Amino acid sequence: MRAASAFRPGTPKRRAVKKAALITAAYIVFGVLWIVITDVLTARHYRLGAAIYYANILKGIAFVVLTALLIFVLVYSGFKKVLIAGENREKSETALKERSSLRISADFAIYVPRRRWNARTKDSVFSV
Repeated sequence: MRAASAFRPGTPKRRAVKKAALITAAYIVFGVLWIVITDVLTARHYRLGAAIYYANILKGIAFVVLTALLIFVLVYSGFKKVLIAGENREKSETALKERSSLRISADFAIYVPRRRWNARTKDSVFSV
């Protein structure tokens, strides 16, 4: 039950997954395009056989996918720590503000009389 509630929309873990997935997806797209384009250009230039051509592409894509998993894990754990720390900071600031306002109002009270302007006499009048 706890794991399901941790990934509700808006939770730090959910936001960390989204950000880590976005960074990882960008890396995968760039990496796969790089491997395919450079291997196509290399194959045209050196006239390699089809088997070597496809083996190089698969090897490159496997490298990109494995390093993307590593990047995802590292980025996710970093974002999760930062987002949870930020959420905890906001909660503690809110609690501190609530406690401070309660403490001030419990320690003393300030009476401020109402001030009204009398247009006839052009004078300030204080009332209770």
